[in-house]
Amino acid sequence: MEGELDAAGYPDFSLTSAIVDDTLYGLPTGGNATAAFVNADVFAQAGVPLPEEGWTWPDLVAAANEIGSAGLANAAGDPVYGIDLRVQDILGTYAAQVSEVGMYDWDGSLGVDAEDIAGWYEIEERLLEGGGLPDPSIVTANWQLPPDQQPFTLGQAAVTFGYTNLMTAYSAAGDVRMLLPPTDTDLSGVALLPSAYWSVNAASPHPQAAAMLVDWFLHEPAAAELILDTRGVPFNPDTLEVVSPHLEGPALTAADYVGRIFDEGVVAPPQPAGGSIMNELSQRMETEVLFGRLSPGEAAEQWAEELGAALE
Repeated sequence: MEGELDAAGYPDFSLTSAIVDDTLYGLPTGGNATAAFVNADVFAQAGVPLPEEGWTWPDLVAAANEIGSAGLANAAGDPVYGIDLRVQDILGTYAAQVSEVGMYDWDGSLGVDAEDIAGWYEIEERLLEGGGLPDPSIVTANWQLPPDQQPFTLGQAAVTFGYTNLMTAYSAAGDVRMLLPPTDTDLSGVALLPSAYWSVNAASPHPQAAAMLVDWFLHEPAAAELILDTRGVPFNPDTLEVVSPHLEGPALTAADYVGRIFDEGVVAPPQPAGGSIMNELSQRMETEVLFGRLSPGEAAEQWAEELGAALE
């Protein structure tokens, strides 16, 4: 079977979630990566220059605050915000920018400290104080909205963060561009997240034939032309090269972005079992900061204490 399946072409960080005890148990069908989505129409309406690759978090704060304070409205007459923010869509990327390993280390422990996370909540605080974020009640109400109902999709925000597979939905907002998220370090913090894996049952009576079938689905050009990006943008560069010419519009934009992440992405240790509370905890601490009940430092200390305890 090993001779039939070659993982050499896959970026290391696309395989980490399928490795247990140094053994690779599957190859990814494809997947997505975190991106910054920028509505060029809103930037033009506000007279604010579009961000460029290599932008920083202060660049984002300045642009979002200027746009959010401009008193703009979308076509439906609803207010335009500087940023449509869901903390769970960007905190992991930010953590991977400011720490050596990201949110978790390879032993399943916390990879960031309270000071790192406080830096993120300070960014949110500056966005709120400067007008980039809407009222905290709106921020928290938007957490669970489906993509087609989110303010960014409705033309009510200049910037949002999300995964590349949202490009089709977000393109309804107008002239939407996809950029690497801002960073204040030399790391993008972006990792590829597989949508599914192909594996072969260890008890299969026909392991070689099964491996050949998996190889056909993942690497055969004829199969790639049929599957395209329905199981995520292919993570094998050769397969992506076959698929990309058959894509167009938002799907092609997403594929081009994923192709860039092959070179600029980071290796992220997989989420340990206790990490399942991270999204809820991050939202809860965000609420405390935005409503002024905790400082960024206090919220980050509680975040680190609760998540650290869950990982133990």
